[in-house]
Amino acid sequence: MKITSLNLSNHPTIPAHGLRVFSQNITTLTSLKCSDIESISINHVFLIADCFPLLEDLDLSNPKLIDGYGISKEGIGKVLRRCCNIRHLNLACCSRVNLRGMKFDVSKLEALNLSHTTVDDKTLYVISKSCCGLLQLLLENCYYVTSNGVGHVVENCTLLREIDLRGCYRVDNYVVALMGFSRPSLRKITL
Repeated sequence: MKITSLNLSNHPTIPAHGLRVFSQNITTLTSLKCSDIESISINHVFLIADCFPLLEDLDLSNPKLIDGYGISKEGIGKVLRRCCNIRHLNLACCSRVNLRGMKFDVSKLEALNLSHTTVDDKTLYVISKSCCGLLQLLLENCYYVTSNGVGHVVENCTLLREIDLRGCYRVDNYVVALMGFSRPSLRKITL
């Protein structure tokens, strides 16, 4: 059986035993949606990385309760190292997400949603160095992002086509105006 997509959204937790059994029989999974999970732990994130190394699309958005820093730099770091084909990663509303420890190349990552997180300029600097192939970066309501962090992304992510800065009140309007001139690939800036 060739199953490529699995949606576990809106469950109380990630069914660890079921995922292990599923992954032993289904090795073709490339898309996993785990949004709106009631409780997620670091062990769940590690399990996802171990069970599904072929993932291209992972949605961990909007967890209700994060136990043991589930969506932390260790958890996401393992996912990005193990699942080296990740192209789309949705971490929207993952309040504890931290990608600063990402010191490896994530060249295939094209779309990254960090909306409604505590991402800051240091994190954007790391992303700009590790994810140079980004096409889309969503930062809606990331209150700690400033013009400096956005500048790093625009400078280093040379293929960037879309950036969402709605609610990023610390990003100056003149920087936004310059982004279109300094990055010709940038086609959509949302404010």
